[in-house]
Amino acid sequence: MGKNNRKDAFIGPLKGWAKFFHRLFLFITYPVRKPKIWLLIVPVLAILYLAPTFRGIKPAEVHLWYWGMIQQNISKISAAFNEQTQKILPQIQPAPKAPQMIDLPVKESRRKVFERAKSAPVVVVEAAPAEVNLAPRPAPRRQVSEEVEQPKLQPAAQKTNKLDLNYLDEPKTVSGVARFLNANELQIDNTYMFLYGIYVDPKSDKGFYALNFLDKLVKGKTVVCTINAYTHQSIATAVCTVNGENINRLLVDKGYSRNVALD
Repeated sequence: MGKNNRKDAFIGPLKGWAKFFHRLFLFITYPVRKPKIWLLIVPVLAILYLAPTFRGIKPAEVHLWYWGMIQQNISKISAAFNEQTQKILPQIQPAPKAPQMIDLPVKESRRKVFERAKSAPVVVVEAAPAEVNLAPRPAPRRQVSEEVEQPKLQPAAQKTNKLDLNYLDEPKTVSGVARFLNANELQIDNTYMFLYGIYVDPKSDKGFYALNFLDKLVKGKTVVCTINAYTHQSIATAVCTVNGENINRLLVDKGYSRNVALD
């Protein structure tokens, strides 16, 4: 140190909470202190985050796609862990319990019944004479008038309902601009509907691709939906068409959805 410097001019290294808050301040103000480096990092992070959009995912749904991938990986890891655990740990089965004899007290009412039976007089039943025929008589046949026609048996009605739904006798038709909430659900005006007979996991890759396909298919077009049944929660299920094409069938044919009961 020079002669002109004061002894207390050099504070020394920070310690404890002062050091923590000092580093926190430097971290928060890093973009201001190093703007050139920050301008290079932000575009790279944005491109990496929006990478799923190149696979057809909407920018507003990128976070849902990442969340679905995280859930799938967690389920795979847990399944593999459970499989390895079952191989390592022996399967311990509880030993069968030995049957226990339970001594139930004799009820007083049952004892009184037995005592009355002992004191009752003995009844002797004489055998019937040999000439008496004790065979039961056949029941007389009822004479049916020829004028009365015998009822004809109708064949049992075949079941056409493949799902546990409340089917309508007369289907209802709803048409208009459709807004698909996911690959299974849509809404026309105030009518909320399920696509009948098909299903795909909305959070899976196929679910995202199917939703993107549906948005392009019905954009600016009129969708006609025929409601044929309601769920037990009073939600409509319908078969929908656009430009004469069956939307339910298209999703199955293109491999997006699984055919549950469409046929």
